Amino acid sequence: NGTITSTTGKLIMAGSSVQTISGTGTINNLEINNSAGVTITAGTGNMQSLSGTLTPTAGTLITNGNLTLKSTASGTARVAVLGGTASISGNVVAERFVPQNLNSGGTGRAWRLVSIPVSGNGTLRDFFMNGRPGQDLTQSSSRNDETANSGTPIVGHNHANATEATSAGSGIVKGFDWIGVANQVSSLRRYVGNSTGGTFLSEHVPVMSTDYTNADQGYMVFTRGDRKVVFPSTSNASATTFRSTGVLKTGNQSVSVAMPSTSKYTLVGNPYMSVLDLSALYEDADNKSVIQSSFWIWDANLAGTNKQGGYVNVYKSGTTWVTNTGTYTNPERIESGVAFFVQPVSALATATNITIKEVHKSTATIAGISPMATEKPDDHGRLYVRLERNDEKDQRQVMDGVMADFHKDFTDGPDDGSDREKLRNGISSGALWFSSEGRDFSGLGLPWPTATHKSVPLCMSFIGGQTLFVRIEPRGMQDKYVKAWLKDKVLHLAVEIDMNMPLDYAFTGTGNARQDSTRFELIFLASDRPTRGGTMEPEDVQGKPSVRLYPNPTRSTDLRLYLHSIAAGDYEVSVHDMTGRQMLRRTINHRSQKGEYRVLEGSKLSPGQYILQLSQKAEVIHSMSFMQE
Repeated sequence: NGTITSTTGKLIMAGSSVQTISGTGTINNLEINNSAGVTITAGTGNMQSLSGTLTPTAGTLITNGNLTLKSTASGTARVAVLGGTASISGNVVAERFVPQNLNSGGTGRAWRLVSIPVSGNGTLRDFFMNGRPGQDLTQSSSRNDETANSGTPIVGHNHANATEATSAGSGIVKGFDWIGVANQVSSLRRYVGNSTGGTFLSEHVPVMSTDYTNADQGYMVFTRGDRKVVFPSTSNASATTFRSTGVLKTGNQSVSVAMPSTSKYTLVGNPYMSVLDLSALYEDADNKSVIQSSFWIWDANLAGTNKQGGYVNVYKSGTTWVTNTGTYTNPERIESGVAFFVQPVSALATATNITIKEVHKSTATIAGISPMATEKPDDHGRLYVRLERNDEKDQRQVMDGVMADFHKDFTDGPDDGSDREKLRNGISSGALWFSSEGRDFSGLGLPWPTATHKSVPLCMSFIGGQTLFVRIEPRGMQDKYVKAWLKDKVLHLAVEIDMNMPLDYAFTGTGNARQDSTRFELIFLASDRPTRGGTMEPEDVQGKPSVRLYPNPTRSTDLRLYLHSIAAGDYEVSVHDMTGRQMLRRTINHRSQKGEYRVLEGSKLSPGQYILQLSQKAEVIHSMSFMQE
């Protein structure tokens, strides 16, 4: 009778005459392979929900507006590559489930870059606000009229009160939502490109009556949850779902890419209700001469600076797709309903189209935004550097990351095609970057080090007085003849990086923004042997200078400093906390081949990590850390 009730398996419509699906049901996977066509019956009571993959192999699927492509916490329906004679006619309901932000200690709210996979007369108000006028959502009567798990509150720019907010705007249905906070910044923004990076400013609120056909490629939206969330509140949040009703975007989709002098980046929406493969998009001959193999995605679960997400640079390094944070499996796969940034080639002299094609759809059922990629080995060596912090549950969160990429074909100059500049706009300025020749980079391609030290400034922002971590993960560096150090210029300390294991370096901001922003640098040097780890010399080799602390960690005040084969003389010993503040200082008179000296001598230190410095004639000659328990 045409009623479909199966929630598992696959349904194949492969008749030789027109076939009809009627009634209400849920289909997991549906294949249309009937050249005569398949029709979903019109009218109420015939809505079909698809939870898996729609595969249009042959013939036309006529939806009559009765097909919903579902998106839930368990997964999102997708439309596979259209076969040569296949097509989809009529409206569909395309869903995009939006989970809460996963950052522990955050509010559950986050910015997100979203796109709309249909065209038609539906409007931005329909997509984001369920077609509702602006509401005073501090009132329970207004919230009760809203639909659960649908839409999100949309705050306009700088409204003083509920009356002003809900009556603002234009179109048949006016207004933005009021959540009880005067002069709030907007929660929905258009991207405005420029030659330095572009902006998502608060005043760039789109016209809510804009229909899907004329919508921008993507929008930045601050998702607080559905429209039943109770306000005013700085932390209430929930999951929600965006829904668009219209004709699916299928076939070739053209997007104009601005030249660099007009816009350094161009925002592109994934046009399909499917996972898009950036590798296939870039390798297409129609596109490779227009855009670089460098893309920017927004990951709502990256801690960023405010636990509300941050940008991640996805790019092709050699034959491998990588990220500047060193995270994500298959980062080149972009989910449906997501927008991303492309970067034009520097030689692009005029706005030029790229073409997104059906064959650029990924055969994978989900995108690859998940932590810790497993990369195939190649002839590159990489150092992933991340700025991290502990959340309230003492779990690490990534704030931002950069990557140093070593290859024989790379040069020191920032214009050999291997370097990725830092994306900056009104939503996120980024917290970590490399500085080179007055420019900021998320990724630097570097030649293999030589016998001359090479220093790369590692800059950061939003530090304040908090305790953070620099985490460095070497990959593909074990068999290379390279040594590297992380230099802390505040503490006059250089920590060697073992190429066989990650390095975690804890530090506390000094509160001086200028000093903290330029605190670190990476130093590289060619080695005379493969750096597999364990490259530090033994401490007590006869005749080799050695400086040690014992016990470390220490629970008492009996911390001892051992000097072995150190030249005789007067030395100053100072202890500093992780902000660089001096906690104690004393002078020792070192006269023998071996010397042992008590450092603390009854001084009490609070539990934590400290730096001991050995100096002579105001010059620091050795630094080491110890832990007071």
